[in-house]
Amino acid sequence: MDVNSVLKLGFPWGVLYVNVVGSVEEWFIDLFVDLVKEVYSVLGSGPELLEIYIYESNETKRRVLVSEAQRLGISVIGDFPVSHDAWMSWPRIHVDYSACRSLRIEYLRALLYHEAVHSTLHGSLASYIVSTGGFKRTPRSRSARGCVPG
Repeated sequence: MDVNSVLKLGFPWGVLYVNVVGSVEEWFIDLFVDLVKEVYSVLGSGPELLEIYIYESNETKRRVLVSEAQRLGISVIGDFPVSHDAWMSWPRIHVDYSACRSLRIEYLRALLYHEAVHSTLHGSLASYIVSTGGFKRTPRSRSARGCVPG
């Protein structure tokens, strides 16, 4: 991955690394860092380690994430303007600068809040381990058998 710049910031909850991939205007990086500070301040906590990747374009983001997914054996990749993963066992937020730079601040804030909450609720791979509890079969609901509830 060609990371042009890396910014390391310490926060009360942990460390934030901002990785810029390609050409991204400084005002956008500053805006995004300010929004990150805001969101975790409002939440009252944050992950001990968080990486944010800001990609210059969707093509750059896809190239980097597809290559990484293939290397790690990941079979599903979300292609959104702002997304979250924990492929490396810590939370990462990916930002498509080309898709986000012209968004209204309220919309960009909402996208970041959504992904920041993901990073707090399930920020590690352990969060993705699903236990079936030993069920032999999936219970069927009444509506699944053709009955209409009510």
